Amino acid sequence: MKETHCPLCYETLEIRDVAPCEECGGDPDELRHFRGGEHSYAEYEVFPGLNLILCDFCDVDFGSYNPTSFGLVPKSRIGFEKMSRIRLLVTLQ
Repeated sequence: MKETHCPLCYETLEIRDVAPCEECGGDPDELRHFRGGEHSYAEYEVFPGLNLILCDFCDVDFGSYNPTSFGLVPKSRIGFEKMSRIRLLVTLQ
């Protein structure tokens, strides 16, 4: 496969601006929020082996995901109360 295509869906890759959040950062609304300084962002160890940069909405909402999506056993507890904040990122103001 060419490096110009997504390895998951095989669509042509594109270059575009995104916000720092690795969950919602590709959403155009979140990019506006980022540019307007409406959210803060932090890097978290979600669980051992997975570090993510999340906005102050997605960090709290993370527990709503199905843990089996991450290779964890069903009914595993994931979410804000289980995450460790590694660092706070500077945001635009």
